[in-house]
Amino acid sequence: IMRDLSSIFFPPGTVQFLVAVMCMTLSHVGLTVTVYELLLMEWAEGAVTSLHMLVAGAVAVFLFFHPSFMVTRGKRWAHEFLKDLSLVYSGLFLVAFCAALIRYQQFWQLPVVGLALAVVAAAMYRSKGFGRFCKHFELLWGR
Repeated sequence: IMRDLSSIFFPPGTVQFLVAVMCMTLSHVGLTVTVYELLLMEWAEGAVTSLHMLVAGAVAVFLFFHPSFMVTRGKRWAHEFLKDLSLVYSGLFLVAFCAALIRYQQFWQLPVVGLALAVVAAAMYRSKGFGRFCKHFELLWGR
C-alpha cells in the first residue's frame, strides 16, 4: 500500500533527486571550507571571511540550487549542467586532497569526504531513476 501511495504523490526518481541535491549541498559547503583552509586562512580576517562565506552561498544558489529547480521545470540543460558540475566538484576535491598532502596539512579528511559526496551525486545524476525524474517533468511541462 505504501508503495502505491508514494508513486501517486512523488514522481519516479524523487529519492535520487533528493540524495543528489543533499550530496551537492554538503559537497559545496565542504569545498568552501576546503578552499578557505588551503588558500584564504593565512591572510583572511573576520570580516573578509564573512564576505567569502556570503559569496559562497550566492554561488551555491546559481551553481546548483537554480539548476535543480529548473530540473523540476522540465529543462534538459539543467540535468546536463548538474552532471558536469558534480564531476568538476570531484576534480576540485581531488586537487585539494593532493594539495593538502603536499603541504603536509592535517586537513585531508574533508576533501576525501567531499570527493565521496560529489561522486555519489554524480552517480545519482547519471542514474536511471534521475533520468525518469527528469522525463516526468519534461512531459509534465511539455518540453
